[in-house]
Amino acid sequence: MSALLAAASAAAAGANVLPIYIEDNHAGTFYWLSQNIDLDQSYTLILFDAHSDASGIFDSDKIREGLRNVASTEAREKLLNRWRSKGAVQCFNWIEPLMPAPIANVIWVPAEKLSPDKLRQRTQEATALLDGHLEAAPRKSGSLREAYVVSDFENLKNHIDPNRPLIVTIDLDYFSGLLAADQESAFARIWKFVIERPNLRAITFAISRPYLKDENEAYSLLQLALTSALSLPLPRIELEPVLTVAS
Repeated sequence: MSALLAAASAAAAGANVLPIYIEDNHAGTFYWLSQNIDLDQSYTLILFDAHSDASGIFDSDKIREGLRNVASTEAREKLLNRWRSKGAVQCFNWIEPLMPAPIANVIWVPAEKLSPDKLRQRTQEATALLDGHLEAAPRKSGSLREAYVVSDFENLKNHIDPNRPLIVTIDLDYFSGLLAADQESAFARIWKFVIERPNLRAITFAISRPYLKDENEAYSLLQLALTSALSLPLPRIELEPVLTVAS
């Protein structure tokens, strides 16, 4: 498998490639994005996930400043490796320290269809987590709740700014519990939607093994992700299934 991924990356070298990153959990997405996108750019993040990952980090301005106050990309890499080894950022709070830049707004998609009551409930829960530390440790950017939107998949397109660069991240636990055939069709619908976005800049996957039913479900969903990624004309795929983040 590693040889196949290397061949795909080599074939796309130097071209206008789409970077795709796969790690066990979303904390890895934080570390990867921090090294691979412009931290001063404004992106929309679409989060397909059973969980909001919206918890704030106490005094997260220190993380924002740390990412930017480095002498070189190598120095940032060393800093991120140190944070990873200490568990500074976890899978449940990885988004907030990347807001309001480079992530200007988030669209969380927890399901294909949600009632208005469920949408309001999920929004209230997520934004409360996002601003949970504001009173004790105010962040320079203030409240972020207006930048965090909850949508079902059916209405997702209505929330996307077509002029803003787009990052999509897919937690495979979004599909957990569905029958295999339903997982394939649900994945196919999301994948088609994602790759049709003209302003797409990156895709990341979180395997989230602890939230999946068993090893068979994990392997099946990972195979769907890899097969779909390799079907693109110019992917640059990084697969890191055994990297860990200290807890």
